[in-house]
Formats: sequence, structure tokens, C-alpha cells
Amino acid sequence: DDLMDLLCELEAYDITVESMEHEAERLRLVEEARVEEEMEDFFDLLVEEELEEAMEVVAEEAIESHKEDLEEEARLERERIEREEKEAAEQALREEEERLRRGREEE
Repeated sequence: DDLMDLLCELEAYDITVESMEHEAERLRLVEEARVEEEMEDFFDLLVEEELEEAMEVVAEEAIESHKEDLEEEARLERERIEREEKEAAEQALREEEERLRRGREEE
């Protein structure tokens, strides 16, 4: 009878140990999944921050490039206007010289 009780206790102990091992494995898997999810969240956030920084750099470079293009266009426009004004002044001077020359010839 004692032997049967001992065998029953041993079997109950084995079942308890086995169930504790299963529970420990389940908890390990749950913890592993949680850690993995936290790592993914961390890396997603890191990638998002790096992407935002990269986008800011690209935007700043695009703005600077556009600013430089506008400055170049403005410089070229000023040069064109100066050239046209100079040509107009030279033309006016030639016309005035021609008018004076004709006036002298008529005298």
C-alpha cells in the first residue's frame, strides 16, 4: 500500500514537474516574443527617425539648390537688363551723333 502511495506521489510529482516545465517554456516563449516585439518597435522608431533626418537633409538640400538656381536666374536677368540698357544707350548715342553730324552737314 505504501508502495502504491509512493508511486502515485511520484507520478503526481512527475506531472507537476512536467507541467512546470511546459509553463516555463511557455513563459520563455512569451518573454522572447515580447523582447522581439520591443526590438522591432525600437528599430522601427530608429529607422523612422533616420528617415525623417534624411528627409530633412534632402529638403534642405533641395531648398538650397532652388535658392541657388533663383540667385543664378536673378544674376543672369540683371546682366541681360544691363546689357540691353548699355545697348540702348549706345544706340541713343549713335543716333545723337548721327543727328549732330547731319546738322553740321546741313549748315
